[in-house]
Amino acid sequence: MHHSSIFFVPTPTGNPDATAKTLATLTESLTSHPAAYPQDTPLTLHYRLLRSTPTDPPKPPETLPQHHLLSLSSISPEKTFCHVQKPTSESNNTSPTIIAIPVSSLDSHASFLTGPMGALWTPGHSIKATGETYILGETTIQLAALTQQRGDASHGAQTLSPGVVVCIGMQNEDVDPEDIIGDEASMKRELADGGKAQIRALWDQFFSECAGVNKNEVKEVNIGIEGMSEKTTRNALIKMWCEVLKLRG
Repeated sequence: MHHSSIFFVPTPTGNPDATAKTLATLTESLTSHPAAYPQDTPLTLHYRLLRSTPTDPPKPPETLPQHHLLSLSSISPEKTFCHVQKPTSESNNTSPTIIAIPVSSLDSHASFLTGPMGALWTPGHSIKATGETYILGETTIQLAALTQQRGDASHGAQTLSPGVVVCIGMQNEDVDPEDIIGDEASMKRELADGGKAQIRALWDQFFSECAGVNKNEVKEVNIGIEGMSEKTTRNALIKMWCEVLKLRG
């Protein structure tokens, strides 16, 4: 079973120096453990949020679809993923609408959606980041400071640093059907809760007490995936990252 959680540590002022300081503190805390070692390949992230064009009369934002464009090297260095997120009231737990395009097409595809298809989609914010990946035993930990751009670059876009993301992932053994006692769904829920607890323990051990971390403001999003295909696991990770990167969007 794969477990992942993302912890978003916000920088209320949006000041890049404050975000960089928080990232340095979190990284120093992690690398103080002798078994934590960095990977050679940096983590790269590029994200665009598009919102459904407002209606007349206007509807609350939470009732409108959102279009996420995500390029994340740890999922695929060659692809950008397009995820259309329906309002919660319309999702009905159906499979997410996710397609892949070449990584180099992210900006041109976003321009197409907000240009010729501007009647449907309105530009939101964009986020970029370059971070580091560390291995600690069976756990993978990614850290990155986010840079956010609001608005159109040709019309005085505003650049901020909204905060730091810490993604913790681990792989545990799936349940052998012969080992299931009682209700299968209950056992899987217990395993998912156990994986979440393991990740939370690592968060508490290395990060929760660091300077710049306000426990009441940290946003946590997590997934637990048991015995699913590579594509299903990938889609769950994409949804998790988009849920964090849309910020308040």
